[in-house]
Amino acid sequence: ELFAGTGALGIEALSRGAVEAVFVERARQPAMALRERLGDLDATERAEVIVADARQYLAGQARPFDLVFLDPPFDQALLAPVLERLALGDWLSPEALVYVESRERPDPGVLPPDWAVWREKRSGAVWYGLLATA
Repeated sequence: ELFAGTGALGIEALSRGAVEAVFVERARQPAMALRERLGDLDATERAEVIVADARQYLAGQARPFDLVFLDPPFDQALLAPVLERLALGDWLSPEALVYVESRERPDPGVLPPDWAVWREKRSGAVWYGLLATA
């Protein structure tokens, strides 16, 4: 879960059977609170919390994930560069899905080549969808 914040998406995935989860959060306080919450849920053996900027994390050693949660701050134009790093950095397994939350549906130019919106919905002011390779 990039831009993890409270880790709600990753914690939900763990509760539904995910083998492991990696939470990336740049702000130290929320990351520490997330570590504590994972401890309270007895999930620390299946979870890792990394204090780093998502773009810095994605510039490091890649490991493939089956599902990536991506909920960047809406006002910081981070979606396109993070999607690009995911696509180019061997971060995704062949059948991976990327769950995105944003204000608006991403323009086709924001999506990496051969990616498409697979499923989508809107809830109030938030668009959310699953992206997959086409």
